[in-house]
Amino acid sequence: MRPLQKMFTLEEANALLPRINTLLRELIHKKEVYNSLHDHLFMNELLTCVESGFRPLEEEDLQNSLDTEAKSLEASMAALKAEIHKIRGIGCLIRNLDRGWVEFPAEIAGESVYLNWRRGEAAVCHYRRVTDAADERRLIPRF
Repeated sequence: MRPLQKMFTLEEANALLPRINTLLRELIHKKEVYNSLHDHLFMNELLTCVESGFRPLEEEDLQNSLDTEAKSLEASMAALKAEIHKIRGIGCLIRNLDRGWVEFPAEIAGESVYLNWRRGEAAVCHYRRVTDAADERRLIPRF
């Protein structure tokens, strides 16, 4: 871990969960929008290529439409990046967006760890050591 990285207590991490959950929901929505735009643009390019007999496009209107869709895709990517930066700005790490898996750098008994939370869980109850595999989760010991 980076030395100047924010370190969270369990209480701080749990207090952030409503905000993180909202940000994750928005991030997942923006990812879905991006994927939809990407798929739409890909299909339009493919159909255009087939319809034109694999020759360069001559129809200006069709090219303008593809350009507009490409710009929409770029704007969607920028929105997606902005949401990721919001979560990272808090000091959290997105370990797996599809699982809604977020980690908080922390210390347990003097050891650097990541407090681990998955979307849908009521509280942070797991951690993993920095040296553990990314998908390894351990219950947080109660002192």
